Amino acid sequence: MGYTLRRCAAAALCGAVAALNLSLPVFAVQGAVPTPDARYDFNHCQLAPHDSYPLYNIKGDKPYQSDTFYISDDDRRIMDEFAAEHFTDDMTRYDKLNYLADWLNKNVIYAQGDLYNEIIADSWVKACFEKKLGQCLQYNGAMAEFMAYMGYDVYMLEMWLEENSKQHFRAEVNIDGQAYSFEVGNAHLEYDMKQGFSPVKSSIE
Repeated sequence: MGYTLRRCAAAALCGAVAALNLSLPVFAVQGAVPTPDARYDFNHCQLAPHDSYPLYNIKGDKPYQSDTFYISDDDRRIMDEFAAEHFTDDMTRYDKLNYLADWLNKNVIYAQGDLYNEIIADSWVKACFEKKLGQCLQYNGAMAEFMAYMGYDVYMLEMWLEENSKQHFRAEVNIDGQAYSFEVGNAHLEYDMKQGFSPVKSSIE
């Protein structure tokens, strides 16, 4: 299956939630562990920029990789332009990531119905940074893609909320064997699911 078709298929799954006009409640992070020094980890880990990142399905008992997303040249252009406009020399990596998550949370409008159709074929980066539209798949995906571009070992997660009744996409990043969960959330929703980098047991182990 081509990349565009795979992206559209994933987007359509998330769009099904929007079609029902459902509010997504805050979910509990599973497998929380004692808090390491997240700021140190993110600022000092070795980075290896890459142009792809995986999607894992964790809806069942055993996680499995269900897809791979790729960073296009246009995505790189969009992220480079965002970084040049918003990041400053005195920002650490951790500062940049928190700024990025906050920007996405506050600037992306939750897209439903016909509005979602405007971005269903777009990359997460294009949808969020240029059109400022998206759902969990787009804004968590845009965050994950930016982190992959920076060099972090990041992966997307396809999961259920509320006892297998609502589908959701979020992401985790692995730093030297320690997984951190994060959720961009959306400040325009009644229930903003935003969650900073939280140490957890990896969802894909």
